[in-house]
Amino acid sequence: MGFNDLLRMMIEKDSSDLFLTTGAPPSMKAQGKLIPLIDKKHPEGMVKKIAYQIMSDDQIKEVMEKSEQQGMKTFDSALFDLYKQGKISYEETLKNADSKNNVRLRIQLSEGKAGEEEEELEEEDDSGGLSLVGKDDEEPLSF
Repeated sequence: MGFNDLLRMMIEKDSSDLFLTTGAPPSMKAQGKLIPLIDKKHPEGMVKKIAYQIMSDDQIKEVMEKSEQQGMKTFDSALFDLYKQGKISYEETLKNADSKNNVRLRIQLSEGKAGEEEEELEEEDDSGGLSLVGKDDEEPLSF
């Protein structure tokens, strides 16, 4: 049963919300009550498959970040945890992060360094190595 089938069932029953949970049957909210759409549980991986059909990678990452208390974890969150546990270095953490700036900021906030001078961005970082300061002098370049 695909996502479109579930939506059709919701429309037929005039429901407002769809609930997809791994290990439980898909359910809908109709007339203020939570009602299973089918009797069977979702097969393993079905919720993930539906999520990837209807959301972009960025949306999925955002949901995972907001759902850490329920056990979801992004790759960057896992890297941050490994860094905080002392299992990987700061450099290794940033080298492997999906979003170097977000992980860097999270580390700085966790260590009370948020207001301090920002670190120089490495050439391979998000900046692309662009600068308005000449290599041999401290004066900004004029255009």
